[in-house]
Amino acid sequence: SRSDPLLAEIRGHSDALKVLGRCIKRCQRNRLKHLEQEARWLRAKVAAARGRLLDASADWHWLIANHPENVHSRQALLELDKNKRRVSLALRLTVLAKTATVANLDATLRELDRLGKKSGKGPVWYRMRAKALYGARSYPRAVSAFDLAARKNPKHAPECRYYAARAATRSLGAAAALKRFSWLKNRLGKSPWRERAPYRHGELLLQMKRDREAARSFSRYLSQYGKSKSAATVRYFRALALLTSGRPKKAQKLLANLRRKSKERRFKASLQHLEGVAAQAAGQGAR
Repeated sequence: SRSDPLLAEIRGHSDALKVLGRCIKRCQRNRLKHLEQEARWLRAKVAAARGRLLDASADWHWLIANHPENVHSRQALLELDKNKRRVSLALRLTVLAKTATVANLDATLRELDRLGKKSGKGPVWYRMRAKALYGARSYPRAVSAFDLAARKNPKHAPECRYYAARAATRSLGAAAALKRFSWLKNRLGKSPWRERAPYRHGELLLQMKRDREAARSFSRYLSQYGKSKSAATVRYFRALALLTSGRPKKAQKLLANLRRKSKERRFKASLQHLEGVAAQAAGQGAR
C-alpha cells in the first residue's frame, strides 16, 4: 500500500474494492486490527479515486473514530474536511492530540488555538492540548498544561494530574515527580487512575535508590492491587528493592517464586541469575 506503482495498479483493478472488502472481513475475524486499519485506508483511497466519496468517507470516519492515533488519521481528517463531511469537535481535537509529534507540534498547536477561538475553550480542549504537548515530548509545557486542564475539567482531573506527574518525571526530575505521586496516591478516590499512582511512586523510589522505602511502597501496592495487570512487575521490583536494601533471603524467595511462574525463557534465566546473586549475598555459596 505504500508503493506508488502498486497503488496505481490496485486503483485500476476492477475487483480492488471487493478484494479489500474481503480482506477487512478476514482481519475482523482474526482480530488483525493494524492490518484492518491499513486496508480501510487503502480502500478509502481507491474509492475516492473512483469518485465513490460516500464509501471513502465512511472508511475515513471509521479510522479517526476508532483509531485516532493511526498515522493516517490526520490525513483522513483533512480528506473529510475537503469533501465537506461533518466531524465533531471532540473527535477533531482527539485526532490532533493523538497524532502530535515533535515535527508537527507547532502546526498542531496553531490548529488547536484556531478551534479554541472558533468553538470555545471547553474542558476537552484543555485536556487535548495538554495531551498534544505530552505526545510531542514537550514535557515542561505539558506539566502546566495538565495542571490547568485538571482545574478546568473536574471529571478528568485524576487523569490530568497523573499525566502532569508523569511529565514532571521527564522534565522536573524524580524528586518533584515523587511529591506529585505521593500526593496523588491517596487522593484519586474511585478513579481508574488510582492504581497507577502508587505504582509510579514505588518505581521512582527505586530509581532514586531509596530501596527500603521502595520495598515498603511496593508491598502496600500489592496488598491493595495484588490482582492488577501490573502486579507481576511490582513483585519483580519489590524483589530487586529487597535485594539492594540488604534483605537477600527474602528477595531470593520472591525471585524463586517468580521464576517458577514465568513462562518466558529469557526472563526465567534472568530471574535464576538474580537468585544466585541473592544466595551469594545471603552467604549461601553452594546454593
